[in-house]
Amino acid sequence: MILAENGVVFLKNTGISQASGALLWTGKHIITAAHFFDEVDDLDNITIGFNSELSLLAAQIANVTIHPGWEADPNNFNHDIAIIELKAEVDTRISRYQIYRDFNEFDTVFTRVGYSNTINPLTGTQIGTNKVFHSGSNQYDVTTDKLDNVLNKSILSDMQLSYDFDDGSPEHDAYGQVLNLHDTGTGSEEVFSRPGDSGGPAFIDDKIAGIASYIFRYESATIDPDITSEVDSSYGELASDTRVAKYADWIDKTVLGNDYIQRVPTTIEQVDLYPVEVNNQTSINYFLLSINKALVVDSRVHYETVDGSAIAGSDYIATSGTAVIPAGQLSVAIGVQIIGDTQSEPDENFFLRITDPQGAIFPDGVTELLAEHTIIDNDSLTPSPLISADIIV
Repeated sequence: MILAENGVVFLKNTGISQASGALLWTGKHIITAAHFFDEVDDLDNITIGFNSELSLLAAQIANVTIHPGWEADPNNFNHDIAIIELKAEVDTRISRYQIYRDFNEFDTVFTRVGYSNTINPLTGTQIGTNKVFHSGSNQYDVTTDKLDNVLNKSILSDMQLSYDFDDGSPEHDAYGQVLNLHDTGTGSEEVFSRPGDSGGPAFIDDKIAGIASYIFRYESATIDPDITSEVDSSYGELASDTRVAKYADWIDKTVLGNDYIQRVPTTIEQVDLYPVEVNNQTSINYFLLSINKALVVDSRVHYETVDGSAIAGSDYIATSGTAVIPAGQLSVAIGVQIIGDTQSEPDENFFLRITDPQGAIFPDGVTELLAEHTIIDNDSLTPSPLISADIIV
């Protein structure tokens, strides 16, 4: 369990919907799910409170930044993350949380916290009408994109974390049946996302590792682990969280503003595959060239950017040259400048081509390496509302 849970937030859009969130380390920013705002017409209609007697009675919202990649697409829920900026820092006795920045979320138990309706997991029926604070443990099983083929979805690779709701039996072990990831869980002690938990945090080591996004069920001609036949937070269902570590740079940039210092990636997981453009400014997006074993000599390659739907000169600045991985090291970062504008346009991709290795070799039969990044437009029109009933948290 986390040290103090009074920084966990409930958000209520008057008369429409409710969600959860968590107070970030600044004391004036709240992290939550982007999809909560799909039905918000006026920020003044939002009420904020904490798991504390030190509760905000009015919204006191200065601004909301929704990740520009959020498109309210029920086929993926990609980039389902938002940051609320409050007009003033809250009482210092309310807990603030750092974000989880590592990529080992599958090695430990997390604590799910939120405000939601109580559900009987055996029947999926709601107990009472009020949403109440709750917390409990579970463990991430896999990144959600591993289900793309079986669900016919388009979830971005490694950007979401998924877990199932186990009751201790193989019959309702969803990931055991679907992906042969057998783990029957902790029985009645296991927690699962419920209506109202949207945007609620999953803590690992007292840091926010996941943001509750959606729940779903899987059924085929031979497999049906769900104890009921509906998406209702019952045993045998699955949930997906937005993977916070993948958004660390975007969160830092949003929260810190002019104080933001960009981190140069040193591992593949830290690479930002989906850089967000900055209005009328250039920003650096890094590719990472790495080898699997340090060498006793320097290794060199030639690199050059290649247009996709993004065009050099208008969307990014073309670059080329020689990249060197010094002897004894495993990687080198290659920066490309992204050109920001205020024009609404589709997200656009571009590539970095690697050729002519010296001091190291490509795999047999490979003459070049090509890495793709996608520039996320931050000037898109307001996304359309969700059209799917799958999301109930």
